[in-house]
Amino acid sequence: MGFWKNTLSLGGIAVAGLVGVMTLTNPDNGSYEEYATQQLTVYLEENVCTELPSILGDLLSNQCGDLLRKNQTQINKLIKDGTTASNFVLFSVFHTRLEIPDMDAAPSYEFKTIGIFRQFFTYKAEET
Repeated sequence: MGFWKNTLSLGGIAVAGLVGVMTLTNPDNGSYEEYATQQLTVYLEENVCTELPSILGDLLSNQCGDLLRKNQTQINKLIKDGTTASNFVLFSVFHTRLEIPDMDAAPSYEFKTIGIFRQFFTYKAEET
């Protein structure tokens, strides 16, 4: 009987420790916004800047990345304005909808990301 009692006690302590660590390492909105800004910038540099039409491509290809890096504040604001967060104490779920204001013809995008242990994992990314 003592073995099971000790095992359950140790198991309880381990679970309590894990819950404590998860609570302390649950990322906040600011951390997510920084992560999402960085991810969006990398995506745009790798997929949009390199795919510019040839007429514009030569003219802007060298400047595209610089423009993105210089406008991090605006990109961050776009993400902040389009994000809702659900904090579940042990982890958070971030739902971001990116739309270009006043441009109905431009596509919009939806992202869902889980934040846990100070890490982010995007599990949904689609054009809407």
